[in-house]
Amino acid sequence: MGNVLKYEIKKSRFMMLIVGIIIGCLEIAYLIGFFGFKFAQNEKLNDIFTSIWALSTVLLIVAACCSMLAGALYSVLLYNSDIRKKSGYMLFLTPTPTWQWILAKILMGLLATAVLVVVFAVLGIADILLFIPELDDTSFIGQLLIPLRDMFFDNIGTMVLFLLNMILQIVVMITTIYLAISMSKTLLGNKKIGTFVAFVFWIALEILQSAISSLFTLLSNGLFSISIDMSENGLVYNLDTAVPFLLAAMALNLVFAGVCYGVTTYLTDKKMSV
Repeated sequence: MGNVLKYEIKKSRFMMLIVGIIIGCLEIAYLIGFFGFKFAQNEKLNDIFTSIWALSTVLLIVAACCSMLAGALYSVLLYNSDIRKKSGYMLFLTPTPTWQWILAKILMGLLATAVLVVVFAVLGIADILLFIPELDDTSFIGQLLIPLRDMFFDNIGTMVLFLLNMILQIVVMITTIYLAISMSKTLLGNKKIGTFVAFVFWIALEILQSAISSLFTLLSNGLFSISIDMSENGLVYNLDTAVPFLLAAMALNLVFAGVCYGVTTYLTDKKMSV
């Protein structure tokens, strides 16, 4: 299993390098804009640094949102390529069991997603902490971000669970797409309509997963709630009841992802024609 995963990581090094360079350039632009805006004496330079800071901030937010999908999409491309192209056919002739081959691709997507989530979480917290001292605590943004900073530090365990649950949601998405592709490939082979049918299957699986999650939320009424109140010092966030829900949601996501992975492995190994 370790060798298969190393092989997938080796294939993905260039992609991860490109992503790392993009993130590094955006963060450097953010820091240049922030410190330039903070220390520039010339008004014209101040406007330039402010523009750099604002643009890099927006791009970092967009990159953070896209990073949630980057690892998943790359993992899906690896699987789809291997079952549809002649080069991937050779994998079925190796002694590596199908379950290990598929699991390695899922773990590759999980690893890429986890790394990106952690990187953006660290950068986001660092950038916010860098920015907050410059805020007026009576301003709207100050009353929004300062309590948010306090909430992070007061609920570190809950925030970690939230990030883990977010990563598991990506794993669920990967496994549902894998299952949709394997179902389409099993039924239609390499017919052109197969991609559309796989998309329809994926939507159906996502609806099923959403329905199960909604039913769980309904049955756990009162178990989970986030209260946001307004005080003289700004917004007050309360996450006291979040931990039980997050733990249960993680378990539910693991079970659903495990079922999708198991069916995908069975179809790929026993039913699919490559």
